[in-house]
Amino acid sequence: MDVVKQITREQNQNLIMPVTYDEVKCAAFAMHPDKSPGVDGLNPGFFQAYWSIVGGDVVRFCQQFFSTGELPEGINRTVVCLIPKVKQPQQMTDLRPISLCNVLFRILSKVMENRLKGCLSTVISEQQSAFVEGRLLTDNALIAFDINHYIRRRTQGTNGVVGLKLDVSKAYDRLEWNFLEAIMVKFGFYDIWRQRIITCVRSVSYSFIHEGEVFGDVQPQRGIRQGDPISPYLYILCAEGLSSMLKRHEDMGLIHGLSVARGAPSVSHLLFADDCYLFFKATAAEALTVKNLLLRYENLSGQAVNFRKSSVVFSPNTTTPTRTQVCDVLQVKEISTPGKYLGLPMHIGRRKHNAFKFLSDRVSQKLQGWGTKSISKGGKLVLLKTAAQTIPNFWMNLFLLPAEICNGIQRQMNSFWWGNGGSGKGIRWLAWDKLCNVKAGGGLGFRGLSKFNLAMLAKQGCRLLNNANPLVTSIMKARYFPETDFLQAKVGANLSYMWRSIVAAQDLVRQGSRKRIGNGDTTTVWKIPWLPCRENGYLTTEMPQQLEHARVSSLMETDTKHWDDELLRDICNERDVQLIRSIPLARQREEDSWYWILEESGLFSVKSCYRRIQGEQNWENAAFWKRIWNLELPGKVINFIWRVCRSVLPTAMALAAKRVQIDTRCSWCLVHNEDATHVLFDCSFARMVWANVGLQEVDSSGYEGSINDIFRQLVSVCTPDKLALIAMIC
Repeated sequence: MDVVKQITREQNQNLIMPVTYDEVKCAAFAMHPDKSPGVDGLNPGFFQAYWSIVGGDVVRFCQQFFSTGELPEGINRTVVCLIPKVKQPQQMTDLRPISLCNVLFRILSKVMENRLKGCLSTVISEQQSAFVEGRLLTDNALIAFDINHYIRRRTQGTNGVVGLKLDVSKAYDRLEWNFLEAIMVKFGFYDIWRQRIITCVRSVSYSFIHEGEVFGDVQPQRGIRQGDPISPYLYILCAEGLSSMLKRHEDMGLIHGLSVARGAPSVSHLLFADDCYLFFKATAAEALTVKNLLLRYENLSGQAVNFRKSSVVFSPNTTTPTRTQVCDVLQVKEISTPGKYLGLPMHIGRRKHNAFKFLSDRVSQKLQGWGTKSISKGGKLVLLKTAAQTIPNFWMNLFLLPAEICNGIQRQMNSFWWGNGGSGKGIRWLAWDKLCNVKAGGGLGFRGLSKFNLAMLAKQGCRLLNNANPLVTSIMKARYFPETDFLQAKVGANLSYMWRSIVAAQDLVRQGSRKRIGNGDTTTVWKIPWLPCRENGYLTTEMPQQLEHARVSSLMETDTKHWDDELLRDICNERDVQLIRSIPLARQREEDSWYWILEESGLFSVKSCYRRIQGEQNWENAAFWKRIWNLELPGKVINFIWRVCRSVLPTAMALAAKRVQIDTRCSWCLVHNEDATHVLFDCSFARMVWANVGLQEVDSSGYEGSINDIFRQLVSVCTPDKLALIAMIC
């Protein structure tokens, strides 16, 4: 292995320093309260709820382990619960194993995880994006998609290229402990920290629970436990061994990675935990080198590649004999299209609707399953927000979904919302775009999928602008905007669909991004948005031709570290002068950097970007709606009040207005027409109810206007408790 020492003395000291009370408490409360319990039946929620009682013992346990390196007997015992996937399981594959790890040990492991992950960004190579702070799954997907686009376009040249997608068998279970220890030695971890890790790994034992009985006592000799907080980080440390071997062979010229454009870095592999993608020239020699390298890695680490389930895709200029030789050497099958990587398709053809139709089908299946059950409006609201409208989120991170797909999903959700019993047959009392307004604006806060899609794509644009992942940025910049930045990138020819999708959000990124001025050396005066103005960050002063390439630093006084007021007034209008003078200049001038002006923190958020697309509005009745939604009542009750105030309650008069043949008289008094005001306040039966509960405030004769006006006046005069009681009775 070619792993080199990278952990510094300071990082090692931080790893082995004594454990603090706040550190343990933070780890305990970072765990989801409803995660699986341990052998004792106690889940993380128990420790969080009774932390004042058990917290001291938990902290002492963690401190003792860091001091002595010893674990109490049985503390790392794991019971595996076998849950059937089918009604009558016949094979082990019909059972889903759930590890019931001791929560006390998981808290200790979480403390160690929090310490370890702080050093990974300097240890793990750019080709790995899993579990490293600041790196996302979408980073590897973006690179892989563009490389596959390059492979499909490579129709000329004597040498073809190949993409090899590996299937790693039982990745966590086969990892050799000796290899893990050797990797940590290579990285330069102190012995005391390495021993603590190995103690946690080697002390695991397994028992199995089935039909209420616990049996078996398995002492593993290799593998790391899934469900243990620190396990993913240990795995990517070991995977760095494979990464270093690949880079070493590439440096020696034994394999050649792919470069998608002139000036772009060469990429020979992408790793996301056990999802591996390799790229090299389509020759038998390089295929043999890769095969031998993978077999060597298997002998060292225990990680076995299932070549039968692995696959390769070739560029069109690869000859048939070469394809056959490579497949024979690797013992893998050739596929015509790259398929999926990290759950995302690596090729989108001309028929975008067909490529994403499965999303609409998934939403349809979900809604049909709910339609057979009796669900209140409050329940429907929760289901649609937390399940149905989140289904396409993962794909919207990198792809611009066709408008017909988004509209189709929204129509299904709208039908489910207004339908009777989930049948979809019901009156649409309010347009979907009004339901998508925020709750403070009288809506229900549903998402407009097309707008939300753009907001999520804008996140990728901001990451490119801020160079959040240097490997991604360098590849995209070399390919699509070599001479400019993302804001000035132009749509050219032969673009991948993923890049076209991100560019669709370019205007949004331009609206919300501003350059924070440090020394002003990298910011041009007229071409970059650097003024602290939400509406327009560009100078509105007409640009003199001779100052086209002027930098912001030229507007500063060199010696005094202030703006040159005289120069500003000579070349800028009053609006620009005031905005420029409002920018403070620090004595220690750092480099200019980008920030997101729509958030006080300066960090991009999809939420603020989505609100920008919707249009920032000052809702007239925001206080009224906020008080209604903040009532501590069941969702179905608040939803009923919302329907009353939005005049979408299906009273007899409202149904008649929708051309429903119905008797419009009140079913209680059989005298007056049934509208919302009458049935809730004016009817003799309603008055009797209000009188019996002693709510004298509820008397429509004392109020004027529509039912909405009546409730608004009630909100202004009633206490929260009394208002909640009125809502419950309604």
